[in-house]
Amino acid sequence: MDPNNDIRRLHDVARAPAAVAWLLQNRPPPTCSEDQVGYETLGLDCLLILIRMLYSVQLPIYTSTEHRLLAAEARNPALRLAWQNYTYEPGESQIMWARAKEEVLDVFKAEDPEKFDTSFERLVDSPMMKETLWCRPEYQLYRYPLVKFGPGRRVVHLPDTYRRHWDTIMIDRVFMSSRPTFQEYIDNRFRCVDQGDGSKILEMVNEPSILRIPYSRPSEDDPIFPFSTLKDVYLPVADFDGETYTEVARRPHYTLIAVVGLRDEGPFSDFVRTYNPMANQIIPMPSNPVLEGEWTLETGYPEYFMLYYLYMGNVEPHGGSSIANDISTRLARSDIYSDIRFGHAQSHPHTLENVALWKYLFAARSSLDPAVIVASPIELIAVRSAAALSVQEGLLAFTYQEFLDFIEAKPRDGTRWDPQVWSEVWQSDHLTVMVAVEPHMPVDCALAFTMVTRWAATRPPTLGVRILTVSTEEHHPEMAALLESQGIPEPQRFLILGLSQVRWKETVQIVSCNESNLAERVKSTIMRNNGQQVVIYFRSTVPLLEVFRDLNEKGWLAFKIDPLEHPDQVSRLMTAGALPSRALRVVEEFRSPFPLIGFDQIHIVLSSTSSKKVFDSVSRQIIEVVLPLSKQEKQEQLAWAYRWRGNPTTISVYIDHPTLPEFLDAGDPHRLLHVNNKQLGGFLSALASFDSWGIDPLRTARCFALD
Repeated sequence: MDPNNDIRRLHDVARAPAAVAWLLQNRPPPTCSEDQVGYETLGLDCLLILIRMLYSVQLPIYTSTEHRLLAAEARNPALRLAWQNYTYEPGESQIMWARAKEEVLDVFKAEDPEKFDTSFERLVDSPMMKETLWCRPEYQLYRYPLVKFGPGRRVVHLPDTYRRHWDTIMIDRVFMSSRPTFQEYIDNRFRCVDQGDGSKILEMVNEPSILRIPYSRPSEDDPIFPFSTLKDVYLPVADFDGETYTEVARRPHYTLIAVVGLRDEGPFSDFVRTYNPMANQIIPMPSNPVLEGEWTLETGYPEYFMLYYLYMGNVEPHGGSSIANDISTRLARSDIYSDIRFGHAQSHPHTLENVALWKYLFAARSSLDPAVIVASPIELIAVRSAAALSVQEGLLAFTYQEFLDFIEAKPRDGTRWDPQVWSEVWQSDHLTVMVAVEPHMPVDCALAFTMVTRWAATRPPTLGVRILTVSTEEHHPEMAALLESQGIPEPQRFLILGLSQVRWKETVQIVSCNESNLAERVKSTIMRNNGQQVVIYFRSTVPLLEVFRDLNEKGWLAFKIDPLEHPDQVSRLMTAGALPSRALRVVEEFRSPFPLIGFDQIHIVLSSTSSKKVFDSVSRQIIEVVLPLSKQEKQEQLAWAYRWRGNPTTISVYIDHPTLPEFLDAGDPHRLLHVNNKQLGGFLSALASFDSWGIDPLRTARCFALD
């Protein structure tokens, strides 16, 4: 292995930790054949991907020059190989990596020749891995146990080998006599246990950085643990100060970051998947055979796994589960008659990413009932990711425009569309519809929402319909007005709690400017910082454009974030990756369903106004007018400062007022129009064509212009 090819030498970890973490998480080991290496290497590839993931989430530890780390790497070549900057060209490069893998496996074989094989299970549990990695304090789960005998308690010091043997929490569904949930099984594992001599023993635990859980899936006759219950767990930690004893003093939160599917007898191989903390699956590129396959923790091969969780802090669950039950009850079919029910689910504007939101909502619906999702193109990316992760069936997803086109193409009598089509397609008398309402209410969203409301009101009496709108707004006045116009009661509201949010508000710095020096302040702050940086801005001004031209000469890139033209590019542009620092202009007033990922410095340039081109009847020319933004619209801009993942040094928010409250409160608190201003003409024209559908255009338009 070339020490000069070590990522720690090629990159300044202190200045650009996000870039280093990205390389570790997204660049798997090159694929080598068994003929090239002399060994089968899929187990080793899984091990290297896992080690790199552990490095990436604990960079301050593993980039230090601690003597124990250096000694461990000197003994264990896998720890060194995991730090290499992998290349993927055929020829000499591939031969080099094959030799490196052969050297690693030769050392593993020499350390334990009698039990050596190349499976992940054998490698990860080998004496060399235990003595160079798993022995470190960040993986030590158990302390010496606490024993109660009679009235007193005392800590019992057992041999060190006892502690190491129990450094994982084994969960074997095959041998369970009861059927607890995944979290309940963890809780039960750390309760006091009665011993034969009348004493009671309690396993005392640390709060390790990484929690390791061997897990075997149950037989076909037993219910499985849904992925949603495996993704996040809480470790019950007891406390004993010599006198006072608390069985559960705190419950630190751990989130899944890696899963390795273990090979069994036969031709099957090891598999691995990694996850961003409290977020979606990572898709490393280029691929590797151990990253492929359609297996899940719920179905298919493999059946035995190693789960790795990252410590996220002392975070107790919020009241989300009870809200989910309330939503589930609201969406459930009626045992007496088919009816219509409207609900509105509000998520917090600082929710980290919308994949988690949709997984939450999917868990609240019955998997037996068909469901339709109507959302913007960019929101559907999050919807489909959540559906894939939670294995949703009977689900049909439309953009607003696709939904309108679909129902227009399905008229029953030539003039209007009958919802009976749905019950015929799915052979069901019950349907759930979830509509994502964009905060700036674009015209296609308003039209789709109008049609859903009309559709529900004209459904056949035998079809039960449950409609749930989803938004960051507490309520939408136009929603209540539309329902009232159809004689439908206001929706029941649900506030969704417990989704992952950025909690470190102290890292957000407000930079107060005025209109004349705002661009210069942005530039000076950028020039003082290092690492990968990103600027999010909402309105192009001449001074800002001059700043970005200067940055472009220094290697920066400039892009527009346009959710209508290129929805699939938004997530890529918002991920640091290997691209240089960049300036991103948000061209629509939308709230991204994705976080900014992996940047070292984040700059959010807020704007008090937006511009619009209109026809001036006096001059008879197209002119550009400046419109003041409402408090709602400015809060949407500010929400970008709380949608990030990684370890940015600072998040700078630039405003053209002395304080943030003054910036937000300047102007009207609410939008003057409930349909996006720039699309109002198209909205009115579209409503005029709805007359044949039994929709009153004027009455409907008034629902969106309540002021």
